[in-house]
Amino acid sequence: MDEKEYKKQWYEANKERLKEQQKQYREKNREKILQRKKEYRENNKEKVSNSKKQWYETNKDRILESRKEYYQDNKERIDKYKKTWYFKNRSRLLKKNRVYRSLNTESIKKFRKLYLARNPNINSIKGRIFRLKNPFYNRARLLLKYNLSFEIYEKLLEFQNNKCYICLNNFDNDINIDHDHKTEKVRGLLCRKCNLLLGYSRDNIHLLQRAISYLQKPPFLDFNDKIEENTDEIK
Repeated sequence: MDEKEYKKQWYEANKERLKEQQKQYREKNREKILQRKKEYRENNKEKVSNSKKQWYETNKDRILESRKEYYQDNKERIDKYKKTWYFKNRSRLLKKNRVYRSLNTESIKKFRKLYLARNPNINSIKGRIFRLKNPFYNRARLLLKYNLSFEIYEKLLEFQNNKCYICLNNFDNDINIDHDHKTEKVRGLLCRKCNLLLGYSRDNIHLLQRAISYLQKPPFLDFNDKIEENTDEIK
């Protein structure tokens, strides 16, 4: 048996023991290992950066596929984390964006002008696609407008059993935050159709009551009865 074959067999026989020793060493010397890695990265920035780029290019397809699978398996948890993180860091993000825009005003304008010239219908198309794919971000804008925290919004949704308060249909992504147009105070969560119903009625209770009366007793019934009475009298 040559030396290479002997080493291979010895490693296979002692694999678990070696792994346990390495684990114990890492736990015992964690701070020391991290400090050593940090120093190495500081002293070899370019080498480390090139190595990462090269490794990524070599394994790009595998990495993207792995990320895609991970996202699909943990979609709900990741989306919830993104929402929570966005609300916690919103002020910092907006400030960072404002600073960037103020420092790069001309280049941003130039890029937008060039981009819109090449894609004249992009805003309407992208807007529709974005709203369909990201209903939460439209909701986030409304939460900020009505001064509602995401936690209160979630509790209100739970209180309504994830249903429109008027028609009692389950919500899909079509959740509208209904509010009083005079006081701007939130009243509840409605589906789009029920929210439009209140909007078109101008929140007028008497108008809605007349609409109920209309449905219960349509005027054409009385009108038709009178026509029939007149017809009988003529006969």
